[in-house]
Amino acid sequence: MRALARIAATIFLIALLAYSGFGGLVWSRNQVGELKINPRPAPPADNHHTEYVSLVRTVVGGGALSMVSRGPAPSAEDQRRLVSDNAPLLAKLAALTGKPSVVVDLRPGVDTVRAIEYPNVTRLLALAARQTSSTNSAEAIRYLMHGAEFSEAISRDGATVHLTSRYLSYVAVFRAFPEILQKLTPAQAREAAGLLADIMESASPLATYIRNEREVRLNMFKETVTPGTTRGFRLNLPSSDLEWKHLMTPKSPAAAALSSYLEAWESNANKPFSKLTPPAQPAAFFTLQADDTLSSSSIGQHFIRYYYVQARSRLMLTALLLAARKGETGRYPVSLAELRTSQTFDPFSGQPFVYSPTASGYKLYSVGPNGKDDGGKPYHEGKMNPRNAGDLLLTPSFQ
Repeated sequence: MRALARIAATIFLIALLAYSGFGGLVWSRNQVGELKINPRPAPPADNHHTEYVSLVRTVVGGGALSMVSRGPAPSAEDQRRLVSDNAPLLAKLAALTGKPSVVVDLRPGVDTVRAIEYPNVTRLLALAARQTSSTNSAEAIRYLMHGAEFSEAISRDGATVHLTSRYLSYVAVFRAFPEILQKLTPAQAREAAGLLADIMESASPLATYIRNEREVRLNMFKETVTPGTTRGFRLNLPSSDLEWKHLMTPKSPAAAALSSYLEAWESNANKPFSKLTPPAQPAAFFTLQADDTLSSSSIGQHFIRYYYVQARSRLMLTALLLAARKGETGRYPVSLAELRTSQTFDPFSGQPFVYSPTASGYKLYSVGPNGKDDGGKPYHEGKMNPRNAGDLLLTPSFQ
């Protein structure tokens, strides 16, 4: 009996050691190690971000608003009703003007509002601006400035998912602006230029969005691999070679590679767009976890969209300053240098916008994502392909 007991005890000890050894091996392979994540600054005590987001949920007739720009548009009467039905939202947005708004939670999916829903607010503002422009141009341009402020407020200090919402929201403002510009007095143009300059100054740098994206992705990766650390101890064994390979592949090198990859993108965010050098996708991470949203082309799209918004905002500001200058002096300036602002520089080229006065007005455009002056040929803004030819004219082209 004693011999049998010793044998049983030995078998149990061997099994326990094997169990502990295998579990410990799995645990060690699924640790991501210590990764430096800089703490985010505390949001302002009177942060109004949730109030801005809540506006999206209260839009009346969102489906009809989306058709205003995509067609077939609702009738003129239906469009007037859309603005009237949303009067409380417009009043609330006006009351929020100037109040701080910073993204607090970076995790995707935390808020149920989807990126494609945010533009309904700025579509409404653009519609209201067009309806009032013939009788009250000062109110019309204020609607568009509220749209620009909303677009920044919903995204400020966010991650790339917020960059997408920002870009989509700005589109309606950009499309309506040329029509409203024609109705402004020089004084109104000057006032609007000051408002827009303040809004642009409040925008978060691209590097902030990419740095925050790094925080999001590293935490998501940790959450993904953490459950695997207990599989060995629970004897929840993989059922395929692929699962075995994933479970037993060390995760720390993959996490470090992901961190370095996003740090390299952050470094690029401090460069002019023309100097962008996308880093190579890290094999240590991408062979372990396929993620197209982290590919060079996907992250590059966020860069294009950020600089696109910057370019178009600067074009708006430049046009407002030109309108004010024409009213004050009786002529358009010979060069943009006369406007005495750094905001006339094209982020896609690092040079001043292409500009020259003409007999009927002026020529003004950005060279667009390809960085080349294509002679004023309109760029297809619905595609955002950096290789496509074309320039960003004051009137957007989505055809």
